Amino acid sequence: MNDLVIDTIKENYQQMFSAEKKVADFILQHPEQTVSSNVSELAELSGVSDATVIRMCKHLGYQGFYQMKLNLARDLGQHQLVGYCGDQDNPDTAKAILQGIARNLLNTASKLDMNVILVCAKMIRESEMVRLRLEIRVRSLLTWDSGLAVWGFVPAAHWCRNIF
Repeated sequence: MNDLVIDTIKENYQQMFSAEKKVADFILQHPEQTVSSNVSELAELSGVSDATVIRMCKHLGYQGFYQMKLNLARDLGQHQLVGYCGDQDNPDTAKAILQGIARNLLNTASKLDMNVILVCAKMIRESEMVRLRLEIRVRSLLTWDSGLAVWGFVPAAHWCRNIF
């Protein structure tokens, strides 16, 4: 199954039972919150039972909620990477993808406060130990892991590899 989760839900919406439509409506309106929820939380947010959430996922062709959630996270990550939403805006060339990434970087740079960055850098430099807590999508982990090494950080994943 390679279709986007949102598209799959829309294509199958009319064939769903009314309780399943409640789950589908929530996912369509709150995809990011869906990704950060477990089955019970999504059921509560949708006003249905856990079994209804799982049944809806299976009716869409997924093995269960977890597989649907992983695919939805992948879909959201791909869209956030290049800064587009919807089929009409999907970049279809490498140039368009790179322009989207550049646009996102420029947008981020415009929101940075250099004074805050300098204060943080000084605090980090003067600290004996710095702990980072990061939330990273799996696809970004390898890129981030190697990026930390460039800055002189040794990621925890590297320590774990060296232990065994």
